[in-house]
Amino acid sequence: MVTRDLPKVETTGSSPVARSNLISSLERLRVGGAFFLSVLLLGQPLATFAAPPPPTAFADRSTLSILRGESGYSERAREPVVAAIDGQEVAVGDRLITGPDANLVLTFFEGSTFTLTPNTDIVVERLQGDRTTRDFSLQLNAGTIWARVVNFATSAATFQVKTPSAVAVVRGSQIGARVLADGSFQCWTREGAMSVLTTGGQQADLVAGETVLVQPDGQLSASRPFEPSASVLRFLVRGNVWPLVVHPDGGANGIVEPGVVVSQTFGALVTEPRRGDDAMAFEVPANVNGTYTLVLEGTAAGSYAILATGLLAPIYAGTPDPEERLLGAAEIVGEIGLGERLAVDLAVVVERQGQPDAVLSSINVSASYGVSGPSGPAKVYVSPVELEKLASRP
Repeated sequence: MVTRDLPKVETTGSSPVARSNLISSLERLRVGGAFFLSVLLLGQPLATFAAPPPPTAFADRSTLSILRGESGYSERAREPVVAAIDGQEVAVGDRLITGPDANLVLTFFEGSTFTLTPNTDIVVERLQGDRTTRDFSLQLNAGTIWARVVNFATSAATFQVKTPSAVAVVRGSQIGARVLADGSFQCWTREGAMSVLTTGGQQADLVAGETVLVQPDGQLSASRPFEPSASVLRFLVRGNVWPLVVHPDGGANGIVEPGVVVSQTFGALVTEPRRGDDAMAFEVPANVNGTYTLVLEGTAAGSYAILATGLLAPIYAGTPDPEERLLGAAEIVGEIGLGERLAVDLAVVVERQGQPDAVLSSINVSASYGVSGPSGPAKVYVSPVELEKLASRP
């Protein structure tokens, strides 16, 4: 793995839309008001990551990154619980327990990530695979997770989240799951499909935008639409840049060189860039007060334009029309050079912070600023396996 450090971010306590529809909707919200950007992704120059040596072997390991807070780690889930360490390896059988104000990310050999939110307890049950397949299984004992699962062409490539009442099977998705205090198990998917198999012998097949609840006795509740938060920040990006937003929870969400999808915040929706597209669009929940840092990496010299919009999610607004759900917007334009790193802070204020119906009330865009070296906890690990897959894509 190679790691890329991101700028420090201060922390504070929609239904999915097809890529083409999301871009066209945001285009209709285009507003005046230009802001000039400036800074980002730190560490080695990204060009050095373009062609890493291919991996020669894969172990039953994943890499842990601490986004914020303190968490516990138990080797083989049998040893005493000790403090988790940023960058450590997590192996089959190991247990992780996040603190009340902690977020962790596990990155697996093929690039999939598994974000643990506060008060979450998991055990890694199985990790194995190679360049063409994988077999992962994680036991979720308590709390909430968010996963971005790399797509494999073969149906034999499995990624499972297990609880005492059900197993969720995922293939190529951005999905969430949680275990409630009463033992109920809830799953969501924002992208891709998921099958939930219960101990009661029932099965639910979810498509993007759906959630299902499994009762402690293994009985299913009806599937229904899923919205991660009452309001979201959506970004429409044009120009020769890779965009990334660091959420106040420490999670990075967007695209990094050479087109790797990053989705580390519960409920984010980041679509893979496609050859020939003239714009990229992605979104993150706008559910807490704080600084949302937009980071750009120049892929060539030239201009860029970013439209950032705050929208009320359809399930809360009662309408799918983005124009009727607009809460605020800002346009950010400027020039960037090849390999240049630029960033801007979006100060977001929400009403009813901490509540399920917390809604964005204002967006203020900062002046540009620069950083001279790595700072802050947010980071992205880039898998050589995923880089190989991207390089072979037509």
